[in-house]
Amino acid sequence: MNNFSKHIDFEKRRMPDKSGLTVVELLVVIGIIAVVVAISLPAFNAMQKSFDSTGAEGMISAALSTARTLAISRQQYVGVRFQTSYDPADVLDEEQYMIFIIYDADKTDLVCGFRAIEGYKPMKLPTNVGVIDKIRRYERIYRDCDDPFREDSLVETDLGDSVSITDTSAFSIVFSPAGKLVINKITCRNKDGESNPSLNSDDQVFNTYEKITSNSNAAGMFIQDDYANLGLSVEMSRNKLVIYNREEFKKLTTAKQRWDYLNDNSKSVYINPYTGGIIEK
Repeated sequence: MNNFSKHIDFEKRRMPDKSGLTVVELLVVIGIIAVVVAISLPAFNAMQKSFDSTGAEGMISAALSTARTLAISRQQYVGVRFQTSYDPADVLDEEQYMIFIIYDADKTDLVCGFRAIEGYKPMKLPTNVGVIDKIRRYERIYRDCDDPFREDSLVETDLGDSVSITDTSAFSIVFSPAGKLVINKITCRNKDGESNPSLNSDDQVFNTYEKITSNSNAAGMFIQDDYANLGLSVEMSRNKLVIYNREEFKKLTTAKQRWDYLNDNSKSVYINPYTGGIIEK
């Protein structure tokens, strides 16, 4: 062997082994990663749920603060309406929004009528978040602002009924011109005061069921409060709400499962009547 060959052979012997991990070492590494992932997932899921809820609370608090400021600056009753957009397939698939509303008896043609405020687009809540008031109307027939009506807290069987779910998902929090939270009768309607389906309104927020579902010249995202049979009619404004995980709730198939879930996993929050801020129960 010449000197050059000896030099190469020496270099090969001196070079470190770069063959990588042995099978046993690789299995150990994979096992450690699996354990870390298994431990981390529940913590991550809990953190994600907390983030969704906290994020929604921040959005809601900001919206309520804006409504209170508008009530004072405009010297009018202003509020935030929570409602799902129309989805013909399944009420639980509907996205939920916050809508800025203002008292306007003239345009709505109702003594307790509110309409959407121009220039303020509805704000969609995070996909994983749902908000309800856990209250429903007892009757499913039309009531005018001056008519008596009855409201009750949700019971277990209501959560198997899409009308009751629509009802409890649509509610309003209202502030007076002095900036104080008030409990009053409220009905949301389009800015043209049209309740007759045969008449047209181009309101892109609240509108009649017929206009929203029209095959031509459709308008509106949210069915106005002229449809008690769908769970939408005159009701009292609220001073509290319940936040829950909408994606988890959608997976439940029975009224009991939904009832137990809301009792065990939802978060009840009250609204400070003087500041509009959120108070956790």
